[in-house]
Amino acid sequence: METLIISVGDQWVGHTLADLIDVFFVGDKKHRKMQEANVIQINDEFASFATILKPKDVIKIDLTLFEKRDYISENKKISVLYEDDWMLIIDKPSGIIIYPEKKDQIGTLVNWISAFYEHRGYNRQIRYLHRLDKDTTGCFAIAKHFLAHSYYSHLWDHHQIERSYLALVSGKLESKQGTISMPISKDRHVNNKFRVASTGDPAITEYEVVEEYVEYSLVRLRLVTGKTHQIRVHMAYIGHPLLGDPIYGGDATLIKRTALHSETISFSNPFKTTPITVMAPLPKDMASLIKSRKP
Repeated sequence: METLIISVGDQWVGHTLADLIDVFFVGDKKHRKMQEANVIQINDEFASFATILKPKDVIKIDLTLFEKRDYISENKKISVLYEDDWMLIIDKPSGIIIYPEKKDQIGTLVNWISAFYEHRGYNRQIRYLHRLDKDTTGCFAIAKHFLAHSYYSHLWDHHQIERSYLALVSGKLESKQGTISMPISKDRHVNNKFRVASTGDPAITEYEVVEEYVEYSLVRLRLVTGKTHQIRVHMAYIGHPLLGDPIYGGDATLIKRTALHSETISFSNPFKTTPITVMAPLPKDMASLIKSRKP
């Protein structure tokens, strides 16, 4: 049996177990299922949601009712940037997609994570919180179990998880910082391509120039919204497509992939107020290109 252990802090003394579970923004269906299946113990005794919490209580939540490995394991090394009981952040390499078209296929990032879990003795669903394009490197976030997924999905939907990206873009930007607020929709004429369109979904990207080079610039970007290809579409729209991104007009002679890196991710632990920021080092191809072309 896999369990999640929570030690009751002073702020929860006198509150009910239901109050604590509400921290995770669990949906009504799972909330009822947790109560009916009796999956929670306090000090090794099964407890109802009406139980009043006391100092130094130890809560154990049985995860097995909600967790089961859902992808085939593939033994590939992953680089772990951060891990606790709630979140796993890995450094995604380029050239790998997040998940396969069918659950019985391999060759994707979730297959590697499944093997990582298997080595840990976890029989858990791979609960990734977002997606990165095949070429994009850097911070990739996975919730460790169903409660963490409920919690972080809520934060994600309410823009309470911060992400920054680094990109190499063509040319020099006239404004060294700014906000691009332009709606994005699918390009009806080209498969798997998107475009700025008045009928699209709202999309907002903030940017600042970090360094300028002769042919291109290093730009840091923050996603206020998270639409597919958002950074690529927005930067192309203002005339500075990403290097290595010919789909959106970027020069592909200097780097063999879209030059986009998920640099940082910042989030809060359910029981800590201090935000956690995780940073992924710049990949070798982008770092090498920057070093070889001094400003």
